Amino acid sequence: MLLAVVWATLVTVIHSEHLHMSVIDTMKPHTIVGTLLAFLLVFRTSMSYSRYCEGRNHFEASTKHARDFMMLVRRRPPPPLSRDSRETRRRLTGGRLAL
Repeated sequence: MLLAVVWATLVTVIHSEHLHMSVIDTMKPHTIVGTLLAFLLVFRTSMSYSRYCEGRNHFEASTKHARDFMMLVRRRPPPPLSRDSRETRRRLTGGRLAL
């Protein structure tokens, strides 16, 4: 970085001393470039935020579908128990109600 500063200073001095031209002291080019960069930055930020919102909406939709599917699976009644499995459950629980 220091090398770039030294090089820019050297070029400016040579340009103004040996070519007998003065450095232009206007801020117009900087203002134009700064304004264009600001618009570009705002546009990129807006695009990034819209992509983020779209991804968040997709994630919320997939989460909702997964939750609905699991609720549907949990509501399905269990298959009927055979006589052997009823006796096994009764023996393991001591006749108490098990969830």
